[in-house]
Amino acid sequence: MITGFHRLAGNTSTGCVWTCICILLFPSLLQAKSSSEPSYNYKLFCQGCHLPDGTGVLGEVPSLVNNLSRYIKIPEGREFIVQVPGVMHALLTDAEVAELLNWLVKNFDYQFYVGGEFLPYSGKEVTNIRAKGYVDIVAKKKSILKSSYDFEN
Repeated sequence: MITGFHRLAGNTSTGCVWTCICILLFPSLLQAKSSSEPSYNYKLFCQGCHLPDGTGVLGEVPSLVNNLSRYIKIPEGREFIVQVPGVMHALLTDAEVAELLNWLVKNFDYQFYVGGEFLPYSGKEVTNIRAKGYVDIVAKKKSILKSSYDFEN
């Protein structure tokens, strides 16, 4: 069955119009060099909620800016970052997820990245965490934040 979209895309002039509209609406997707680059994957899978600058939406979407380290410093927090739904369900390979998470730390929590404490994620680590399956994200976040507070004090 041919859908309306396929009919539109099949028409060369209409297909060009759709391409121009997409370029105008989503210009940031063109800035990345390749679909395998973490910056491209951030734009595709994360930026819609966490915004281009990683600040998120107060009270709704957590900020990534100077915030990732509070989780990653604790083993349960490292797992939590991989287990949040947007990461757990991302249509990326485990290696791509690891690259994306490392890119996030470098770009949004730079002091932690260069401070010598950050151990980059590996594809194998992401594979092992994803294999554990789903967790109660809200309960785990509360537990981690308490541990993070206890860890720092």
